[in-house]
Amino acid sequence: MASGIGQAPESVRGRRRGSGSWRAGPFLLPARGVRPILLLHEKSFHIMKSPSFPPLRAVHRLLDVLEFLGTAREGASVSEIARKVGLHVSTVHRLLGVLKMRGYADQDRASRFYHVGPKLFEAGSRYLATLDLPAAARPHLERLRDRVNETVHLAIYTHGEVMELAKVSGGRATSVAARPGTRYPAYCTALGKALLAHLPPEEFNGFLAQRRLFRHTPRTITTLTRLRRELQVVAKRGYALDRGEMEEDLYCVGVPVRGPDGRVRAALSVAMPKMRFHAARVPTWVKLLQQASQAISRRWGLMGE
Repeated sequence: MASGIGQAPESVRGRRRGSGSWRAGPFLLPARGVRPILLLHEKSFHIMKSPSFPPLRAVHRLLDVLEFLGTAREGASVSEIARKVGLHVSTVHRLLGVLKMRGYADQDRASRFYHVGPKLFEAGSRYLATLDLPAAARPHLERLRDRVNETVHLAIYTHGEVMELAKVSGGRATSVAARPGTRYPAYCTALGKALLAHLPPEEFNGFLAQRRLFRHTPRTITTLTRLRRELQVVAKRGYALDRGEMEEDLYCVGVPVRGPDGRVRAALSVAMPKMRFHAARVPTWVKLLQQASQAISRRWGLMGE
């Protein structure tokens, strides 16, 4: 790998979840109801759950509720939220009251279900607005889309997942209904593997220690040994493939995007249904992706000056 993949801690497959039904960290579901990937963040989890840190424990619970709301596309009742995050209904009711008062949660008058509120969208929009990358990439994403006539994605790595920054739809539809801010598991997507293959060793080992590799399709990689081997191949050849690993009918080719500092900061991919994927065309797609990646990096650097 470009920066090397260190030896990981023991496999976390089969690890018990413990007494609680929830773990700290982002719990955002990808589009189309993909099974959630739980981030364990074990060190932070144990510290923040310690009786010595009751104020932090309260904040932790509030964020658990907020992050679960982010996964509930149709909203959720107080009892459902309480069951999912492992808290008492009365506690969740009080936390929702705070979130609603501050604009981070809203409640449907008819169903009484809770949803994320406008303040969360505003905060996310401000975060994305601080990134020069989507603006730098847009014309190159559109040019790439026009050349391959497939959907193009741009994403960054965050806490074991990839977060969509921009998407330019091709002339022919795919099954991915993604919007900016949508998250996907990194280990079974071309975008994610292109990013994981260039993580610094310490960060990569942290990813392995905190991640459970759920099987989304029969082709999903679910062992750390296979994942490490796959990422070594990705790093060596310079691109990643997803051949039905997250969704059976979705195939993708992805490459890394370097930031102004020369480090891999994002990834770029083209996505298509299985019926339009042909192995013989991979070299052409990779060449076009790499050209777009290099152009994005140059423009990104100029915008940061």
